[in-house]
Amino acid sequence: MTSEAEDEEYQDYPLSNEFEREPPKKLNPNIHWHYQRGQWQNVNANYLLELAKIKDLDPEKDKEPALTKYIRTRKYDELMSMMYFGPRVWGSPVRNMGCLHPEENSKPRLGVDVGPPKSSSGLLEKLPNEIIANIIPFTDIASVDALKSMNRRLFHTVWNHKLIRILNNQAYAVLRGIRATKTGQYVSVQDLLALLYSWKCQKCDAFGCYLYLMTFERLCNVCLEDGKQYLPLRESEAAKEFGLSLDVLRTLPRLQVRQGYYGGWGYELYTWIVDRYAARDAGRQLHGSDKNIKEFVQQTDPAVWKEVSKTVRRRDRLLRGKLAPRRPDAAPEYRPSGARNTRLRYTGIVRAPWLHPERLGETIWGFRCIACADHPVGPFHCDIEYTMETFMDHLREAGPIYRGIHHWEDCCDTGECFSRMKAPERLEGSYERPYWNC
Repeated sequence: MTSEAEDEEYQDYPLSNEFEREPPKKLNPNIHWHYQRGQWQNVNANYLLELAKIKDLDPEKDKEPALTKYIRTRKYDELMSMMYFGPRVWGSPVRNMGCLHPEENSKPRLGVDVGPPKSSSGLLEKLPNEIIANIIPFTDIASVDALKSMNRRLFHTVWNHKLIRILNNQAYAVLRGIRATKTGQYVSVQDLLALLYSWKCQKCDAFGCYLYLMTFERLCNVCLEDGKQYLPLRESEAAKEFGLSLDVLRTLPRLQVRQGYYGGWGYELYTWIVDRYAARDAGRQLHGSDKNIKEFVQQTDPAVWKEVSKTVRRRDRLLRGKLAPRRPDAAPEYRPSGARNTRLRYTGIVRAPWLHPERLGETIWGFRCIACADHPVGPFHCDIEYTMETFMDHLREAGPIYRGIHHWEDCCDTGECFSRMKAPERLEGSYERPYWNC
């Protein structure tokens, strides 16, 4: 058996939603916080931690000999201490984007007990249920929602479809994001499930923890923040940057978003944003080349772009009046700003789980490495998320974690240890062997 010092080193950190002390006033009072592992974490972070637990290493999984269970429990606690789900200390909005509350994320909030059907399905009544069931996977989400809203019989037909039940039970937060942004017409049921059953980012081999709702690509944090490809534009900005008319703008992939509250900027309610690359391609098709686009924009009277901007704002005000008539719009007239445009990057994504193809009914969420929390560059980026399989590969590559820091074998004995706080001074070095390990 181990000594008391070793037991203290491997102490268990119970997950509890009870407050151990009052949270500081600077934390958002609308989020449930509690103190754990020396820092304040929210209930959503703990829920993600519960979802990502290792089933095979769960000490309560099976009855087994005491020694085997003891080793398994130690390994389980060790891996749990290496995961990081809490809010980051510095930086980008993506760090504080939590999942829904467990009670909201587990099941749809609206009940499905609508009673027995009292009318037929019209012309669809002539089709066998098998044919309708084979059509639904190839139908887009918006059409499926419209179909089930026709009457109770069609509602039961759609609701009881096996693929729809999988989406409702395991990825309801994704469906909520699609419906809220009005992008259901861009993806079919089958294609959406194919994205959820794959875990890799479509730009790299990391775990893709987000869905970009403009083009329905699975992306990791690093690829999402890299470059302008996934930085959408307001309609007025897209028209001015690529020389597009309002008629062309209406044909582009778009999202209906509510940007929320950002400190002194006030509220910005509902508006439309368009995909940047789709707007660029439309401009190239209309004008011929990027050079012609720049010449057209420079030669156009600035009053034209002001009129386009006024038309878009007038339409947005009407949209806000319909969707939020009782909520005042305290935001000033928006103007181009790097900080404000960057926030648009996060309005077009939704956090998505990985539906394991071999473990039916299991949803897997990504998590970050606690030892890489201070490193915003390189192959061990702080925003890279892992599954259990990829996290074990990360530990083999970066070294095991001890006291929140990566270590190599014999690094302390050979004097190759460096403090993580000294890492920014050596960021220009080689990444073949990390220098911030110890």
